[in-house]
Amino acid sequence: MKSKYVVSGILLFLLFMTMGCDNVVVPSEKNLRVIQDLDYEQIYDFKTPYIGDSVKASGLARSLHYADLLHDGIELQTSQEPYALIANYVVEQPENYATLTDKMLENAAIIFALIDNADSVVLKFSDRTNSVVHTFERDYVEQLVGMKLSFFGESYDAFSNGLIPVLDVQIWEEEEQTVILTKIQELYLWQSQDGDNAGQILATLLPGTNREKTAQEIYNYEIALRDFEAVNEILLQNDFARRLYIRQDLDISKEEVLDISRELEFKGHLVTIGGMR
Repeated sequence: MKSKYVVSGILLFLLFMTMGCDNVVVPSEKNLRVIQDLDYEQIYDFKTPYIGDSVKASGLARSLHYADLLHDGIELQTSQEPYALIANYVVEQPENYATLTDKMLENAAIIFALIDNADSVVLKFSDRTNSVVHTFERDYVEQLVGMKLSFFGESYDAFSNGLIPVLDVQIWEEEEQTVILTKIQELYLWQSQDGDNAGQILATLLPGTNREKTAQEIYNYEIALRDFEAVNEILLQNDFARRLYIRQDLDISKEEVLDISRELEFKGHLVTIGGMR
């Protein structure tokens, strides 16, 4: 599959000239902080239902990866659909940004999650003569992530405990500049050791990868789901996953796992594969 991402020089100029829309141009700030680790709480503060909210859209872009390069600000295409956020990064060698990266995909996923009516995200890396452009459509990124991104914007808990763990542990595979995410979900069942809740069965839902999950990922009280209605709520939002693997601690019986599996509302193929440790 040929890449649809790279546009340079005069082609980019013609593209923008023929858009036929009134772009909202947000001036860049003089002093930009370099982001090492993203501040997700700050990022969520910029959630907005409308891409035309230039203050929040600009604040969001300046809180994501490559914020230190955002010298030419952002543009917002709001006069007609598809509604788009265009981030203008200034770099010395645009060709160094021709390869799609995890950070670019994470930026797009977060923008779609927090700007309800954003249809496209355009990341433009330019030396103001030549440019490399990566364009992301909402449907495409949702297929990669495996869920409707608007679900993660409904609350800070859904954003921080749902989307961020997915972005942190996923493995993006590049093939001819097309990025593919596995369509497998993994549900880990384990017993709480936490005080009054000791013995309660908790569930950790993680995206499928080609490696064993670590104990830190599985036995994580911060993202663990404590009832299976919450598991179903997430599964029902997932239009793309095709297979669900269930693994459980050895002290959880097979009968209990079968009972839980009957409660799950999963659109793909449900598979149980027994104990995990």
